[in-house]
Amino acid sequence: ELLARYMATSGAARAFNPDALKDDAGSGGSSGEDPSKTKMDANAAALARDWWAGAVVVELGGGLGLASMVAASMGATVLCTDGDDLVVDMCARNVRANGLATDSIDASSSSSRGSAEAARLAWGDEEDVKAAEAWVAARRGIEPGTTGRAKAYPD
Repeated sequence: ELLARYMATSGAARAFNPDALKDDAGSGGSSGEDPSKTKMDANAAALARDWWAGAVVVELGGGLGLASMVAASMGATVLCTDGDDLVVDMCARNVRANGLATDSIDASSSSSRGSAEAARLAWGDEEDVKAAEAWVAARRGIEPGTTGRAKAYPD
């Protein structure tokens, strides 16, 4: 409840709406504004969308899925993982509630939004690691085990 209240009062929920970021990018901000109310710089918004667009991401220890949902709203395809089944269920509900679930994305839409899924992944469990690798390979259209350069932050 506290997180939801913070999201609503701080404006952080705007990160889930790429159209709001486009609006922010176009309007700029004046130097006399309260810094907490300043609009996102046009270049920063464009850079964020460009960086995440088309990325395939696995978040480890994703918890409620906030970072995964922000990345998906910017165009990434995300697998949000956690080792706790209850947390994974909560994350999956959050993803669905925010319209970012893989099965709720309209493929015919011109939206730049990506999608997110939630899954249990135990760090160090070889089978879970293989499952995550297979998920990434399928989203990237490559064979599991293929090596190559991955995008990493900062890139």
